[in-house]
Amino acid sequence: SASGLWQNPTNWSAGLAPSNNFGAIWITNSQTKSVTIDSNTAAIPGVMTISNLTIFASAGSVNTLLVSNASDGGCPLRILNTFTLGTNAALSVSNATISVGGPSFSVDGTARLEASALLLATNTGGYLGSNNTASLALAGGVLADSYCYIGYNARASNCTALITGAGSVWSNRNHLTLGSSSAGNTLTIAQGGAVRTDMINVGVLASASNNTITVTGSGSVWTNNNYLFFG
Repeated sequence: SASGLWQNPTNWSAGLAPSNNFGAIWITNSQTKSVTIDSNTAAIPGVMTISNLTIFASAGSVNTLLVSNASDGGCPLRILNTFTLGTNAALSVSNATISVGGPSFSVDGTARLEASALLLATNTGGYLGSNNTASLALAGGVLADSYCYIGYNARASNCTALITGAGSVWSNRNHLTLGSSSAGNTLTIAQGGAVRTDMINVGVLASASNNTITVTGSGSVWTNNNYLFFG
């Protein structure tokens, strides 16, 4: 892939725009680049449904998927199976919807959901820091998933999740685990942000130390329906 609009065939090595005809879409080649989905892209339904999406970059580069104002075009980005945001990769979403069918979505890079952004993964699980330090910021956006691990493997330490500002909501239908086997991970709910969990685990294995949850600022809410386990 090359920098530019998602729907432009000349930006892709196959010479064709993304579609469900491909087994997977990859934004992984060298050189820093940004691929954009906007309202014009979202007006072309055939390019907005794909099977799998993987984004990562080599050391010294960053590959970014920018999804902005796609809601104005009428179609969400539908990833029918797996979404992998790997090392040296970034996702930025505003006024747009991304749905992930499963079996999983993982973030080993940086993801940011801004105003009117919606990431739906309600039938699948998420990993914020599967193999690398990762960060998630909801700044007016909504993330809805089945479950999520923050800092899954020991090498994915010091991951951060920041849910800040009115309208920022992270909803877990099942469980949220902060520090499965890694240390120093943080979940911060600030300035009117909200996190909703059914069950939460903090620090599962002995190696999962110094994991913290902070709720601060007027209107910030953490709601947990069932069990809460620390250590």
